[in-house]
Amino acid sequence: MELTKATVAGTWIVGLVLALAGVVAAIVGGVLGAHFSTSENAGTMVTAWAGTTGGIVLIAGLIAAFVGGLIQFVAWIMGLVATGSIGRWGWFVVLLVLGLVGLGFFVMLAYVIWGPSERYHPQALTSPV
Repeated sequence: MELTKATVAGTWIVGLVLALAGVVAAIVGGVLGAHFSTSENAGTMVTAWAGTTGGIVLIAGLIAAFVGGLIQFVAWIMGLVATGSIGRWGWFVVLLVLGLVGLGFFVMLAYVIWGPSERYHPQALTSPV
């Protein structure tokens, strides 16, 4: 079974959506769950959890964001395998290098939009007879 660009793109998009939803849920959970109160002993501001709903939403959001990021990492590896298997070594090197230096989001976005989906077949130059 050959790994296709569509599979890589779909996996990456699922990871992106899950990560973004997780971040939003974590922010909402943090806002809902935390309130500030003054400690009577020290007179300082401390964060206290007001109930468990916000804390659960926060933790679920953090887990979702982590899993989404992990799925995106797997999609990056899949992109490397896919470009290598079709012999598109320029894309492979760009995916590898930019992914390793921390620009994985941008290089995967470029791959999903403009990346190769099939093996390069050079055309011979011919003149009309």
